[in-house]
Amino acid sequence: MTLPTVDLWHTDLDASPDGRSLLTDQEQQRADRFRSTLDRDRFVARRAFLRSVLGRYLDRAPRSVMIEQTSGGKPASRDDPRLHFNLSASGPTAVLAVADEEVGVDVEMIRDGADVDSITGRWFTPGEHAAIDGLDDGDRVTAVFEIITRKEAVLKAASVGFALSPALIDVIAPGPVVVPTVPPTTWRVQSLSPHPTLAAALATREGSPKLAFHPSPNARWERR
Repeated sequence: MTLPTVDLWHTDLDASPDGRSLLTDQEQQRADRFRSTLDRDRFVARRAFLRSVLGRYLDRAPRSVMIEQTSGGKPASRDDPRLHFNLSASGPTAVLAVADEEVGVDVEMIRDGADVDSITGRWFTPGEHAAIDGLDDGDRVTAVFEIITRKEAVLKAASVGFALSPALIDVIAPGPVVVPTVPPTTWRVQSLSPHPTLAAALATREGSPKLAFHPSPNARWERR
């Protein structure tokens, strides 16, 4: 499978129609274990969204799409290993990246009351600390979440997750981001602007992929 673009799909989980019938029996059983109705409904909407979009590329009914996990724990297509995807959700917002190469995406709600000092102390490199020094409180919180999403997108693309400390990668220095795996891998990461209350980022292999946006009507996606 060859795709001319990296496709970015967006949905509002709280405005999604009931997609329970699109889930497998195992996913429906997992949904039933949620105690919170909101968490259960968002899980169902998230899985239905993922299956519906992947079904478009695979020409399969959503429920029949085969999803497995790689050895690194990253979801993958069993139907066509050439199809790569990554899903992220925060609150009611979900974003799915689909490509013909490894890809990572992350979205986070910008929380004004977040303990950013604790986050930066564990996650940031000296260069990233320097980049946010001197910013006023509002700009600093936004900058912290933008850096967080860049880091998570890269770690997800590299299929290492938090097995690797986020403090070991610098996502704001010029040039590609180097992930110190064995052997090391390099990634291109870019911030996205889906909404003033959200931060998001996309990581792909080194290069400048063409992006195609498929947002819901109530969201605006931009490249920065």
